[in-house]
Amino acid sequence: MKKIFNDIMFGISLIKPDKKKHIWAGFLITLLSGLVIGSDGSTFDNLMSGIGWGLLLGATIGLLKELVWDWALGKGKMELFDFIATVIGSAFAVALLGILHLIIN
Repeated sequence: MKKIFNDIMFGISLIKPDKKKHIWAGFLITLLSGLVIGSDGSTFDNLMSGIGWGLLLGATIGLLKELVWDWALGKGKMELFDFIATVIGSAFAVALLGILHLIIN
């Protein structure tokens, strides 16, 4: 178990700080918007709709950041891997929300 933990920590250490920020941004945008949109949680469909919208919102904001802020305004460097990192963070949030739903219900 310790080796697995050490391997995971080593893998995380290889991720560039900028990409970690994109992962966290995608995670938080999707988690928060998924919880708000699917907040009534009365049915599984409502929750899944909230999670889906959260994922869409996280990916859209990541794409718009790259296209508008970095490319159109020239405030940064547009990178495909920044967008991919944001979507990965969003996917982690979707997985967490799904697992939480299974545990709670």
